[in-house]
Amino acid sequence: MQPAQAIGTFKVLAAEVVAELELAVAKRDERYPNADVALRNVRQWLTLAHEGKLPGSYRPDFAVYRSELDFGPVEQRMYDLQTLYVEHIRDAG
Repeated sequence: MQPAQAIGTFKVLAAEVVAELELAVAKRDERYPNADVALRNVRQWLTLAHEGKLPGSYRPDFAVYRSELDFGPVEQRMYDLQTLYVEHIRDAG
């Protein structure tokens, strides 16, 4: 996957996750433990993507796989974002 395509895919997926997390936080949905942390992180990643600063950026840290936090129904998509970033975006800058 080319970096530009990966960034486009990243933006779409991140926007979907942000929308879902915003709703979960607003409803205090208990299926989304740590939704506030996940929302803050994904918003930061999405902002960097929109600003063109995601390639070459090593912050915020994507270390979802090292996290002991449970992110509920969005956790797999957070892994997907991390994989897109590590495999196709990070070193494109």
